[in-house]
Amino acid sequence: MGAAVFLLAAPADAKSLDFDLTAYTDNQTLHPSFYCEQTGGSNTTLSYPYKPSGIEFMGTTESGTCDVSTYVEPHSAFNFHAMAGSTSAREVSYQINLYNDEIEGTRITQQAAQFFTYGNASYVLNYGITDLPMPFNDTAYLYIGNDQSDWMAELTGSSGYAGITFGDLVLPAAHDAGMFQISDSSAATSNLKGVCGTNVPAEFNFLCQEAEYGTTALQNASLTQKDVIYDQLRIGTRYFDIRPGYPIGDAKANDTNTTHIHNFIPGAPLAGMLDDVSRFLGEHTGEIVVLRIQSNGIDHGYYQFISSTDLTAALDRHIATGIGYRLVDDLSTLSAQTLKSIVGAGKRVIVVYGAEKSSTNPTGVANINDSYNDNDYQASISNTGPVNGDVATTLQACSGGGAQYTLLQLQNTASGALVPFYTQIQYSPLILDAAEVVGNSDFGNILQGTKPWFDAVNYPWLQSSDALAGLVACHMPVMIQNDFVDVALSSHAIGLSKYRHDN
Repeated sequence: MGAAVFLLAAPADAKSLDFDLTAYTDNQTLHPSFYCEQTGGSNTTLSYPYKPSGIEFMGTTESGTCDVSTYVEPHSAFNFHAMAGSTSAREVSYQINLYNDEIEGTRITQQAAQFFTYGNASYVLNYGITDLPMPFNDTAYLYIGNDQSDWMAELTGSSGYAGITFGDLVLPAAHDAGMFQISDSSAATSNLKGVCGTNVPAEFNFLCQEAEYGTTALQNASLTQKDVIYDQLRIGTRYFDIRPGYPIGDAKANDTNTTHIHNFIPGAPLAGMLDDVSRFLGEHTGEIVVLRIQSNGIDHGYYQFISSTDLTAALDRHIATGIGYRLVDDLSTLSAQTLKSIVGAGKRVIVVYGAEKSSTNPTGVANINDSYNDNDYQASISNTGPVNGDVATTLQACSGGGAQYTLLQLQNTASGALVPFYTQIQYSPLILDAAEVVGNSDFGNILQGTKPWFDAVNYPWLQSSDALAGLVACHMPVMIQNDFVDVALSSHAIGLSKYRHDN
């Protein structure tokens, strides 16, 4: 856990813990609020009422720091509220045990989106609380927004937007969309042991040598989402990064053996994800979904990428006939078509399959203007500069054309940044804390831990004059992608889609 420190002005047994907070709301009815208890002392409530951004549908992302401390008791409360004025419309409660440095409450894998009604309106609440290793503060976020299940239908049905084109759209996108679960912990642990000693620095062999750390450590280093695909869609997500594979040695992909693969870790089954897409689109007839089916990030020593033949068979089995799907090599071929016409064509699942075209892959899909860069996205746990710089540069390059769409990846690859950080000599005393937190804490997901810091920079940047100018100059679809998709991502995408169409 982030360092718990003694308060200099307090009695000798007083301890405190700081949480870095990020908050967002897209409406004036409900706003996020954090209650931070100082047992035996004063308490703090940090509230973040709606602040208009100047762009319809979008609020303002804010950040702060909350001190949870105790003077006399081991536990202090840390609560999240969706506030309607002075009334709490929704609450999530935690206890912080400052004497053993543990968070007590709903663990990360269960910190799913909440969908609820207040008054006559429907809302979404996304939240997270993460235990980070020293020397970092722990982090928490709370985002509240309007229900976005039908945002495309509502957009095309509103005045002035019936003719909005696919090329005008900014789509909320889920990075490693199927990594909301580990479907086979035994296989994942076995695969981890297989790579230890070769691809894992010796300082991090605890991930496989300590049996009690296995599954928890894998979850903390690999889970990038908390919500099933159906709920990601309800949040507003319309683009999904899916990487289906099946074990080496199996003759072909099928519903039993094919899952999303994160390196050597099997995530959610492909069949269930496709079922969720079909179910959602059956209920929401004005929406479309883009599936990016790719092999990047699959460890081919353990898993093989699904073939186009096996993928087509899976789509035939799981996407209802009345919804339909189409396989495309180039999304730009849809750019000039109106969203309404794509919906009306009866093929509402758009699938982009395979690796990008190159000299060694002449039949691949057209180029994608992608912000991801290994070195920059793994450069730092807490410094947002390299990632934000790549996002800005990629959007500027969009105006030059030559790509089928632009992908702005807003997340940090924190699990990659963790290893070089803690292998620096000056941080060697902290390696044991990193092992305990990442290896053993139900709240130790390093990817979620960095999300509030990066959201606090990248979401406001999307509203900047440079970003707005870049989006208007970009004549192709734009995807804004994140880990742990949330209603703030969706409301930004909707507002920016309208802005591009209007300008």
